[in-house]
Amino acid sequence: MKKFIFSAVTVMILLFIVPFDALKTNAAENYAKGWDGSTELSGLYDEYGLFDEDEYSEIEEMIDSYAELLEMNIAVFLPDSSYSGYYDYETEIFADDSYDETFGEDTDGVFYYIDISGKSPAYDYISTSGKAVLWYQKKIDDRTFETTMNGVLPPSGQAIEAGQIHEAITTFCDFLLNQKDESQSFSKHYKDRSSGKVFYYKGGQLYITKGNAPSTVMLITFIAFIIGLITSLITKSCIKSHYKFKASASPDVYVSQQKSNFNVQTDTFLRTHTTKTKIQSDSGTRSGGGGHSHSGGHGGGGSHR
Repeated sequence: MKKFIFSAVTVMILLFIVPFDALKTNAAENYAKGWDGSTELSGLYDEYGLFDEDEYSEIEEMIDSYAELLEMNIAVFLPDSSYSGYYDYETEIFADDSYDETFGEDTDGVFYYIDISGKSPAYDYISTSGKAVLWYQKKIDDRTFETTMNGVLPPSGQAIEAGQIHEAITTFCDFLLNQKDESQSFSKHYKDRSSGKVFYYKGGQLYITKGNAPSTVMLITFIAFIIGLITSLITKSCIKSHYKFKASASPDVYVSQQKSNFNVQTDTFLRTHTTKTKIQSDSGTRSGGGGHSHSGGHGGGGSHR
């Protein structure tokens, strides 16, 4: 029984050592906004001026139809030469912020930046929001999206042709429709380090919160339990091997056998009163992550060509 109590206490100590911030899910505040059912703002944003009116209308209609099928916002952006000086991270911030400004933070959708600005190497970037984060992040991470799009987009420095970009946009829309991962696995989650928001499903509902996904909390707790158990066993083994008590730990061992006499007893106080002072904590401000002008959570990824 004593061994069990000793081990249990050690495990509990280790659990308390785990930072409570790592165990927070903040599921009470869900930032997910979903899709408002409108395709009015979805479409092609052609700042390059690549397409004539008829081609532009045709692509707009196609993008709108895919947006309705997928029930999310879809924007394709074609930059002109004024964007050729963008660093990669500036392109990423531009895509995230442009999505938030157009459709709203934490709504469902994608913003695809096709770099035809003349930058070399060209840097294409897809920003995902809401359910699109969990639908497409795996395909972005394993380079399926990059391979698919680089197969139809022109290499850096090559002349830009309207027909080729039209085909690329069609390929992009087909990818969104055919490669979406609608599974709602408990272990499926994504964390945007810029905004601090985490995406996961719980009870069939999409959650976008700050903290950690429930699956992450369970993993942290399990690891802490194992560490605590191992620590308790090692501690117990060390104590057993280094301290071998030959005699009982009786208080009589430390008491003199001769008679003890106390002749004088006095109480001396150094102060006549006490005071309590409140401990003040330093406060400060935290700046936004990565230069973003919005706080919406995003997934996505980019590639050079």
